[in-house]
Amino acid sequence: MAPESGLGRRPWAVGAAVVGLAMLTVYVTLILATGGDPFFEVLPWALLMAAPAIGSFASAQIQDRRMAKNLMIGSAVGFLLLGLESILTIGPGFVLAAFAATVAAIRLSRADRT
Repeated sequence: MAPESGLGRRPWAVGAAVVGLAMLTVYVTLILATGGDPFFEVLPWALLMAAPAIGSFASAQIQDRRMAKNLMIGSAVGFLLLGLESILTIGPGFVLAAFAATVAAIRLSRADRT
């Protein structure tokens, strides 16, 4: 079997990261539009929101499937917690990212069995 290459090898992981980063962009835009302090109000939450997205992108590139699966599980949990925390505003996007990360983790788990 030929090795997979590029970001297209795990599209669900990339999709979760893209949706997560889109929600981060929406959050930063909303806070800055309301005149919030960019450093103390945005930076801590932005770092929390970026962590699962970075994990998802890393999972799409890591060759070790077990490590990639563990990263995707962590990303799914992170996205879900962020989604539940902000369910009335940008939360549904994070829940969607959690769903995509869960699908990616399941696909990685199934690939381990074969």
